[in-house]
Amino acid sequence: MKNSLLNNIKEYIVKKLEDLEGVEKYITDIPSLLTECQNINCSWYCSSYKAKEDLKEHFDDVQNFVEFYVDEFGERPPFDVFLEPEKFHCMMMIYAVENVFYQCNTINSNWNKTVRVDNEFIENIKNDLLDISKVLFKGRLQECEGYEL
Repeated sequence: MKNSLLNNIKEYIVKKLEDLEGVEKYITDIPSLLTECQNINCSWYCSSYKAKEDLKEHFDDVQNFVEFYVDEFGERPPFDVFLEPEKFHCMMMIYAVENVFYQCNTINSNWNKTVRVDNEFIENIKNDLLDISKVLFKGRLQECEGYEL
């Protein structure tokens, strides 16, 4: 049985937050820190084969991501899923991490603040993640309290 993209993302967020314990940052900078290495490498696994397998396994999420990207930016993603699958996969995963992170109530209640990544913060995020039922590729800022267009 396949592991859902959402479960993969939730586990990843918790693991990376534990690695960041003790860091104090503006809350909107944390998603970038969670995926900093992948963003630099432009690869999630440093394995084209694993990226392709992930894309096959989560093909419905690929479609949702492309639709989100077109809605958000008015154009298709810069990396073609068939021509550059590893780059496309990495970009999709970075957006997925950011998306799931911004669905957490802890983030919305601390919007526009500096937070310390400590055990309490991580536990709050873990609890918030239990309530998230799917990756909703959507504009990240529209859902945050206090954000106005």
